[in-house]
Amino acid sequence: MFPDLFALLQREFGDGEKVSADRYADIVDACWLCGRCQLRCPADLGISRQVMRMRLDAGRATAADSYRGRHAEDWMLARPQEVGRISARVAPLANAILRSIPMRGLLERLTGIDRRAEPPRVQPRSFRRWFSARRSGGRLARGIAKKDRRNPRTSHQRRVAYFIGCHVDYYGASVGRAAVTVLEKCGVEVLCPDFRCCGMPQLAAADGARAGVNARFNIEKFSRLIESGYEIVTSCATCTLALTQHYPEFWPSVASEALAAHTWDVFSYLNSMCQRRQLPLDLRPLRRSVLYHYPCHARSQRYGNNVIDLLRLIPQLTVDYAAMACCGMGGTHGFKRRHYEQSQQQARKTMQFLEEAQPDCVVSDCPMCVHRIGKESGIQTVHPVELLDEASC
Repeated sequence: MFPDLFALLQREFGDGEKVSADRYADIVDACWLCGRCQLRCPADLGISRQVMRMRLDAGRATAADSYRGRHAEDWMLARPQEVGRISARVAPLANAILRSIPMRGLLERLTGIDRRAEPPRVQPRSFRRWFSARRSGGRLARGIAKKDRRNPRTSHQRRVAYFIGCHVDYYGASVGRAAVTVLEKCGVEVLCPDFRCCGMPQLAAADGARAGVNARFNIEKFSRLIESGYEIVTSCATCTLALTQHYPEFWPSVASEALAAHTWDVFSYLNSMCQRRQLPLDLRPLRRSVLYHYPCHARSQRYGNNVIDLLRLIPQLTVDYAAMACCGMGGTHGFKRRHYEQSQQQARKTMQFLEEAQPDCVVSDCPMCVHRIGKESGIQTVHPVELLDEASC
């Protein structure tokens, strides 16, 4: 989006030409909120933050007004939690429809989601149902949480509330199971409370009102758990970014600041234990070559070394960074018919690199990166916590 944006700015402020709000709205629409501009811009202009603010303020009389509601796909993609909940009830039927190219063609005409962008499979059993069914799961954990609110000194030494995220709950339960299993093997008590979508899909769709409702729910819910002695852990780079950076900026309060200060991605949390020599993991060898695809939203938080350092504890595992750029998925961006070709153009660079590197496995802590890379490269692609769980005895 940069060349077009700067060309418009030059025409309006340099040449004195009147540029319509619609032209700026098209550029706002082209941004996929990767955040790389914040890492590279020497002037720290924070373009993606300004784009997010435009989308949050979409109800006001700004250029974003002409952006809001123009595209049918934005309505659906702004509701991953609701769509996942409904689809899970009819999972075999939903997955059969998603496997059918003619049916995806019909859906494209109805929704604007590109027929070539195959979505992830929905699971008939959500992660939260799995967690609640475990012998030491849901009810017991909730009972402990209530007891600890009355008397925080009775709490365990390490307790975390796992922010599940929409993808883990309805599409990637294996990631959640691995995260919970690894944390519990390290002696950490894990609670999986109710949550709302972190808000990033709504920001991408310029649904500022829905993003705000979700954010305020999460801030209130998880800040109470922090008061009870819990740390907040996520396994999704995008969810972590929302909780730690966007909530305090766009919904500022004492509670949102506290949530940001006590939220960790799962590898940073485990690495903090490792540095204190409190990581009691017995790891068996995995004879495999692994490349870590560093997602854009993880780069914004600069925690990739924690992933690499922990995976290197696994004997016989060869792991290194993948020298490749954004995979092109951009969260929901790559599903949209109007952006599909742009997304694919970016993805080709990643696929060419992997074709030459030929690792045994690719790991990434962004669910959409895992989906895109695994689907289009044919290489096993998983969340890094799944490898850690596989190696832990």
